[in-house]
Amino acid sequence: MKAHRKEVVDPLIAQHQGRIFKTTGDGPLMEFASIVDAVRCAIVIQQGIESRNANVDESRRIRFRVSINVGDVIVEGDDIFGDGVNVAARLEALAEPGRICVSATVREHVAEKLPIGFADLGEHSVKNIARPVHVFRIETRIEPRNVELIGR
Repeated sequence: MKAHRKEVVDPLIAQHQGRIFKTTGDGPLMEFASIVDAVRCAIVIQQGIESRNANVDESRRIRFRVSINVGDVIVEGDDIFGDGVNVAARLEALAEPGRICVSATVREHVAEKLPIGFADLGEHSVKNIARPVHVFRIETRIEPRNVELIGR
């Protein structure tokens, strides 16, 4: 996990103008000024981890569940919380290992800006969120060797 962070995750977050706000358990909570940059970063991270896993025995592979949401957050000292964070946390639980789940708001913001598709996973009632959340899974159409197409 430390090697994945050092060699793939952290450099890509910086490259896409993001930052790790805090680490909860085994997952970092990140923020980006641009939702397009956040989605690009998530895709490239997933592709980078998959490439690193290519020659690793299936039982030893580490796969990330990634979720992305756009929403209001509250920053208090060194902490961040609010519905924006809560929805992202619930989406992560819906993502399969190696996949990215996003809210409908994210889909609306990036649908025409990136060469990706979305699988509609429907509405889900999730813990501590009053309304159902419409969830989509990102479907990349880009081969890992063409990752530069979604970079800057």
